[in-house]
Amino acid sequence: AAGSVTASDRALYRELSALGKPHIIALNKIDLVKKSDRRLVIESAARNLDLTVDSIIPVSAQSSQGVDQLVLEMTAAEPQLLSKVGEVMPSLRRKLAWQATRRAAIASSLIALTPIPVIDLVPLTVIQGGLVLTIARIYGEQLGLRRLAELIPSFGVGWIARTLFQEISKVAGLP
Repeated sequence: AAGSVTASDRALYRELSALGKPHIIALNKIDLVKKSDRRLVIESAARNLDLTVDSIIPVSAQSSQGVDQLVLEMTAAEPQLLSKVGEVMPSLRRKLAWQATRRAAIASSLIALTPIPVIDLVPLTVIQGGLVLTIARIYGEQLGLRRLAELIPSFGVGWIARTLFQEISKVAGLP
């Protein structure tokens, strides 16, 4: 951030982008830029790389500024990192769990919009089960038989609540 994006930076970015792999752009050393100039520096970097401003994460490795956001973006792109990040950075566990919950809620709401009764139970159950496993990985929990026995009533209550909502919606209309 203290310098500008060079021609070799652009060439390297184009070469890496051509691989078609998930990637994240971090602009390091943002702490060396005056606060009043930071937005302009980020806009300049975005323009030089043909990116949007939102796709660049300003960070300072020395002061750890922006590192949490960078790690969250990395785990969103590569969910296999969740358990290791949860282990190494326990302060991020809640944010990681919220991120996973938000993704599951969005997917569930898209499925719930399907007006075909019963058919949506399988994908919703898979999504919710995946969410439980993801959160368990984030917190380093092992899901043994005892834990799975605890989940069965939760899924049952969820199905009952969903069915009740559908029945009420038939009578009173959708909220």
